[in-house]
Amino acid sequence: KYFYYSGIEKQKLGYITIGYLIAILILLFDSIRSALLSGYIDINIDLLYVNGSILFSVFIVFVILRYRFMDIKVVVRKGVIYAISLVATLAIYTYLALLFKNTIEESWNINSTWTAIVLIALVALGFPPLKKIVERSINTLFKGRKSIDLAVKELKEKIVTKTDIQILDEIICNQVKEYLNIDQVKLFLLNHKESKFFHPDKELHQDVIDINNDLIKYFQKNNNVLIREEINHLLDEAGNNQDKDLIQKAEKEIKKLKAGLVIPFVADQEVFGLLVLGEHRKKEAYTIQDVKYLEQLREQVSVVLANAIQYQEAMERIQAGIPNS
Repeated sequence: KYFYYSGIEKQKLGYITIGYLIAILILLFDSIRSALLSGYIDINIDLLYVNGSILFSVFIVFVILRYRFMDIKVVVRKGVIYAISLVATLAIYTYLALLFKNTIEESWNINSTWTAIVLIALVALGFPPLKKIVERSINTLFKGRKSIDLAVKELKEKIVTKTDIQILDEIICNQVKEYLNIDQVKLFLLNHKESKFFHPDKELHQDVIDINNDLIKYFQKNNNVLIREEINHLLDEAGNNQDKDLIQKAEKEIKKLKAGLVIPFVADQEVFGLLVLGEHRKKEAYTIQDVKYLEQLREQVSVVLANAIQYQEAMERIQAGIPNS
């Protein structure tokens, strides 16, 4: 069923699966430890590890519900790295400790109590640096994408001198597609003369959003990023029926646009643009990192887009022989 889900449902199933896999790894490690210590494989599973499995799963579900997947990817990613490195480190230490203990006791006939004391000292001194080495090694396997600051800086350098709306649309949409790994990105900009939002690409000019659209009304009151899968939570948190009604109407408009996320561009309390995003290619949910990227992008490109709209409208007035006001 994993491959049929999308967004939050897909990630929920994936993260719960990760939780159980880590619990299974712990159980396997305990079985190996028991076998090495006792000389035979103990098929009885310790109640502690059963409870550990349950608690880990409960923790994952709690984080999912509490943070609504907005930053769950980072939480679980770091947790997985730490858990794997810890298990690997313990496995190495268990093997070395047992090897050292058996060798010392057999070669020098030393009491096991003294070897245990020495082992405790070695673990106390050697475990932290060994754990850091293993953790760094595992962390290199998780290659992150380009930093938000760097991505937004590169975009700003590309658009800062541009005034052609179509060129700006192409540059912005292409970078968002590449950075967020999505296929569908559309930029809608306000045409004051017609009181409508149009797509800069003339081939897509039939896509129109009226200035009195309920989605625009929503963004006139709330200029935050609106994620379709978060709307149910927004409804739960709405202060009154009027707010709920506006959110529900905005949800209908988002569905018409087949959008997964919409971020508004606002200047002087006027919504002058919308960036409409579809789903991730892997049908993942949008995360807090995605939202931070889009918010920083908006901060950097808003002035450029607003100036480009004014420039285009001024040129249209000049061509029509209408003096600028």
